[in-house]
Amino acid sequence: MLPTLEQGDLVMVQNVPMSSIHVGDIIVYDGACSGLFYGGQPEPVIHRVVNITSLGLITKGDNGLTNPITDQAAGIARSPITQSCIQGKVMFVIPYVERLAALPDDLNYLFALMIVFAAVAYELWGTKREVEEAAHR
Repeated sequence: MLPTLEQGDLVMVQNVPMSSIHVGDIIVYDGACSGLFYGGQPEPVIHRVVNITSLGLITKGDNGLTNPITDQAAGIARSPITQSCIQGKVMFVIPYVERLAALPDDLNYLFALMIVFAAVAYELWGTKREVEEAAHR
């Protein structure tokens, strides 16, 4: 997903229904649906939704050089992505988290704890907001 995502970025993914996914969103879909395997295990794919059809989502990587055509045309995905294949929608990205490993032990644990705290707070705030919005309907 270069240039949008780089190796080592922490990606926060939320399980969402397909109806809340729109063109331009970045999703993670199951490698078993793609046919991609690494070490015998299905390899999940993180790509952008470029079209929505009656059969499902059409996806493509952001790098036009390595991903000039859609996942479906390239054989990365066997067919349009359906609800059963979706692992989640990328909600936010924390770049360069792998650089924490180069910090002294005490600092990398502190930063890791701060990231986990921020992620939990985001999830709790998002869930609370959804409940409040549902109550006002």
